[in-house]
Amino acid sequence: LSLYLLLWPISSTSALHWTWLSSQEQPTLDWNLELDLPSIPAAYRFQIEREQDCSRHGLELRGGGRGRVVDTLLFSSELDILEARLHELYEWVDLIVIVEIGITYQGAPRNSTLASCLRLDNCLARFWPLLDKVHYTFVESLPNCGVGDAWACESQHRELLLHGFLNAGGLDEDMVIVSDADEFARASTAWTLANCEVPDRMHIETDFCYFSAHCRVKGGDLRLKAVRGGLLKELGPQAIRLHKPHGLGQSWTILRDGGFHFSYFMSPAEMVDKIESFAHGEFNRFPFNTEMWLWDNARMCTFSVDWVHVPAVYIPTADLVYPRV
Repeated sequence: LSLYLLLWPISSTSALHWTWLSSQEQPTLDWNLELDLPSIPAAYRFQIEREQDCSRHGLELRGGGRGRVVDTLLFSSELDILEARLHELYEWVDLIVIVEIGITYQGAPRNSTLASCLRLDNCLARFWPLLDKVHYTFVESLPNCGVGDAWACESQHRELLLHGFLNAGGLDEDMVIVSDADEFARASTAWTLANCEVPDRMHIETDFCYFSAHCRVKGGDLRLKAVRGGLLKELGPQAIRLHKPHGLGQSWTILRDGGFHFSYFMSPAEMVDKIESFAHGEFNRFPFNTEMWLWDNARMCTFSVDWVHVPAVYIPTADLVYPRV
């Protein structure tokens, strides 16, 4: 598998870098679009800059100047979350590595969501100004996919983050954020990773919300990680993903209040598509895979599907103030 990955054709332009291994037609885009980079609202920029202080996390300013930060993520269909992520992180990271595959974890063929989006003028306009840092990989299928083991498919998909990182020019000394599409660091966290003397391995604590920012789960979520590029090569993305605090023989630092985990931020119909696609195949049965069931979950601020029951706390609109959303 690694040999074939190293031989993948790469298409590079000033706006977007593609790695495409699929019988699906690679989109032809209007590379001459002229769209201004959206500006960060003044109130948000003030908040971000106010948090640019290494001492907030008990850290020192990095010697030798700013280091590089690479954001890596698995992608499926979360276009709205991807757009929010790019706006949040574009100014503060150096590379953004996105890997999408042409098969669901439950074995159904699928098209490239991002490529399909970029074929449409209105969708292209949403992303175009933010794409020059993006290195996108699309793979039609993988050996572990479509053979009845959804978790093995997800694991192999995640391991491709390393190949995407290396193909994008990732370096051992880079700080690499390892994530799923619905988890991402705050802008101030990306600044910290670049400008502070951070450890080689970190959990990034995220606010965990279901359905909307109004439904926040008590306690922080620790699935989002940041590691040195050399450690990504040594351990692999899947082992890093599965790491629990104080596992793998070493203690990892926890960066508090560092990001967002926005789960099921989509319509009920899109939630059904997700349940029919992702690794939790046990959720894909009546009544859990119906729009009505998921709509009721969202209305009650509770994720209750099969064996999972996670109540969230309702957050009033007046309390939804950046950077908490």
